[in-house]
Amino acid sequence: GAESFSITIGGIRVNGTDADPSGSDWTLGRSVYTTTIAANDPHTFTLSCPSAVAESAGMLSCMVTHNGPALAEMTMLDWSIGTPNAAYTASVSDFSAMRAARNLGFPSGPGGVQFAQSAADGAQVTFQVPIENDSDGEEEERFVVAIQAPRNAAPTPVPLVNAVLAAGGTADVAIGDDDSPGVTIGADSVSVEAGMTATYTVMLNTEPSGDVTVTPASDNGAVATVSGALTFTDDDGATPWSTAQDVIVTGAAAGTASISHTVAGGGYDSVTVASVAVTVTAVVTGPQFSIAVASSVTDADSNADNGVQVGEDVGSIAFTVSLGGAAITDDVTVQWAVTGVDTATDLSGYPTTAAERTLTFTTTDQAAKTVTLSVVDDTAYEAPETLTVTLSAAAGTDNPTITSASAQVQITNNDPPFFVTPQSLTVTAGETAEYTVRLAYRPSGEVGIIPSSGDTAVATLMYNRFLGRNNDLFWGNNANWTDSYTVTVTGVAAGSTTITNVLDSGSGNYPSSLTVPSVAVTVTAAASAPAFQIAVAATVADADNAVEGTQVGEDVGTVAFSVSVGGAAPTADITVDWAASGVDTATDLSGYPSSRTLTFTMANHATAQTISLTVADDSLNEALETLTVTLSNAGGADSPTIGTAAAAVQITDNDAITVTIANQGTDAD
Repeated sequence: GAESFSITIGGIRVNGTDADPSGSDWTLGRSVYTTTIAANDPHTFTLSCPSAVAESAGMLSCMVTHNGPALAEMTMLDWSIGTPNAAYTASVSDFSAMRAARNLGFPSGPGGVQFAQSAADGAQVTFQVPIENDSDGEEEERFVVAIQAPRNAAPTPVPLVNAVLAAGGTADVAIGDDDSPGVTIGADSVSVEAGMTATYTVMLNTEPSGDVTVTPASDNGAVATVSGALTFTDDDGATPWSTAQDVIVTGAAAGTASISHTVAGGGYDSVTVASVAVTVTAVVTGPQFSIAVASSVTDADSNADNGVQVGEDVGSIAFTVSLGGAAITDDVTVQWAVTGVDTATDLSGYPTTAAERTLTFTTTDQAAKTVTLSVVDDTAYEAPETLTVTLSAAAGTDNPTITSASAQVQITNNDPPFFVTPQSLTVTAGETAEYTVRLAYRPSGEVGIIPSSGDTAVATLMYNRFLGRNNDLFWGNNANWTDSYTVTVTGVAAGSTTITNVLDSGSGNYPSSLTVPSVAVTVTAAASAPAFQIAVAATVADADNAVEGTQVGEDVGTVAFSVSVGGAAPTADITVDWAASGVDTATDLSGYPSSRTLTFTMANHATAQTISLTVADDSLNEALETLTVTLSNAGGADSPTIGTAAAAVQITDNDAITVTIANQGTDAD
């Protein structure tokens, strides 16, 4: 620290002779002089990280220690990562949340923090670098963690004087690979009837270094034969390594066999693969039920390897139930049921009893029958669902059996991964409006979105930024993924612009290729006259959480709209007309008035008026209807205008759909 010392003078001598201290001719004006030596002790920052970490650890913890005098002001450091030399290049995929620079300080905090001027010698902070646990078989990977740029926390940072980074402020770290090649067989055993086929899957556990060939072989071709070799590529070709492939077993005659597997190439030569036991049963001579996806169902992705896929807006899905084998001598029946989806919410009109899901084949009508299911096109983002229809309880005096018991269709989501609400705003210059941004599902990594105004001369933005990141809206894969961020838009001048919401960091199930909806903004000039505006009343509950505007069921009873006056206060009575559209006002509404004029006076203009419409709850099955109330013909001596001219409510139908199972197909002969 700073040090002080003093210099004392005395003992006056004249020409080598001591002066008389009692004389008046020689005196000392000042005998003691004190001075201070300013401190220049360094502020030393030392980085320490483990020299090795397994890629399955998830996180690498590093510590920074500050040694030296207490810091005079709040201070920040950056940390970054890089490669130590050309021999080792760490794959970007191994750092799930890597950033070129992070703020680092004392004490520790999320993403980067500051430390106060009172921080003393020996202060420490720990920060973490996320490590991606990939499935690649790979050599040890090395990277460098570095700290740099000690500075104060002012808006225009000033470098810290006498700052020293011990050992250059770097630490070498090695990521140890814990993946090993392996092959997963989808079944230990299969059972198949003679003349029929069965399948099981083969999949690689880790990414190979080249193409891998898996060759199945039957030890008893007289009982069962097997399809040919499977090739897995180490890239994204026609059969990428991560895609499971099918092995087809064909029953030849009753008995047992074993399917073995040999592996070659791509670093898999020494891998041992389990065998599959095969049991082949004799041909059944009685009637046989089977089910398949109907030929009328179009596969949305034209990829036969992953089965039939449809979007949830497909409307309906049909399955064909056929009767084969020996001819029947009496009626036979079979039941069907759906699994894999919520039959109450994902399907409409699903039969709830076994009797309703029983199909009967007679001696005079053995044609194939169709099971038709109505799919609900909801507004919730969800993972793909596999709808499976399974046959059971085959019955009849001819002892029918079931040869193909189930068929399935994958239903893919058609709802957005982001909810931006609303996606258009109208705001008066000098006033504000808001929109919200949230995720539709839990991310597997970090997600960041940066809103930006296309023209700050028209509208500016304000929102809560996440400390230490790129000024973005931030979600992690923890509990905060359900948070909604509010973005406040301030009108600057009349005009229009677009707010873009850019995905600046995506990972896992939120890849950077996703597009976040933008928001269209219209800024109107500040009102110089009264202005009417209409909105759905706050008392109207939204049935689907504002994803697609306000929705109500047709059994809501009444729907209310609020009409208010903004802008300048009127100096005399002002009026405005209103009318409903989008529905049949004679049949869909009850008591729709013929006179529809609202009057606001000088005394009550500050109080909103309510338009209440009674919705008819009919028994007709009908499509979604949008009820819109529109203002027109604003009148009065103050020349009032109409700011927000219309408001709308979607009315959803609550009437059941009747599901009819129709007979179709050809004669069993």
